[in-house]
Amino acid sequence: MNDIETALKQGDQVVVFPEGTSTRGPMPIKFRSRLIEAARRAGVSIVPMALSYHGPGKAFASYAGDDDFVSHMTRLCQAPFIRGRVAIGSAIAPTDAAAVIAREAQSNVESMLELVVCDDRQSIATSQSIDLATTSN
Repeated sequence: MNDIETALKQGDQVVVFPEGTSTRGPMPIKFRSRLIEAARRAGVSIVPMALSYHGPGKAFASYAGDDDFVSHMTRLCQAPFIRGRVAIGSAIAPTDAAAVIAREAQSNVESMLELVVCDDRQSIATSQSIDLATTSN
């Protein structure tokens, strides 16, 4: 946490997965306020982001459970088409306790995921999402 706080105070941007682990979704597990505390102490805003995967290879995208990095990357490189979608929420000021910020961030992420998880949405533009790099074999 001290390293993250130092980096933020130096103007670096840091991405954390506040669940403290990765899951196979679709919704995140409880956010851990400890992982948000460094941003609060550094006095920087927290920007919630929602990430979802789509396409025939989406089951290969998650890095969860007992996966090791090399095995995961090997499977991912052999996976069929995967498209990632990310939605970016509004910044949350670091003025409240980390637990309060964590609850607000999680609520925001869950709302954004409801928009980006559905493949059959008429217009993904309404979710304020952008497509990530696409992989294809």
